[in-house]
Amino acid sequence: MRKDTEDLEDVLIRNGFRRCSTAACNCGSWHYQGGYRQRFEEFVEVLAEAGHPLTNDNGNTPLLALKELVAERDVLRQLRID
Repeated sequence: MRKDTEDLEDVLIRNGFRRCSTAACNCGSWHYQGGYRQRFEEFVEVLAEAGHPLTNDNGNTPLLALKELVAERDVLRQLRID
């Protein structure tokens, strides 16, 4: 069975697929290598819709924008508790 798995993974790799290890997704599945950019753009769009566009104000990184969004959520949760 291990040999079958290795053979199937080899077919995926030879055809442009990579196991997902992107921190933003990290689903563990396989993505076509050209699909990473599209997945990243989805995160950029969602962050912008949530009021956190990737600009020089937030360092141009999705991680910093996401941290700001989580911090805002935590403040709102704390306000509801108090």
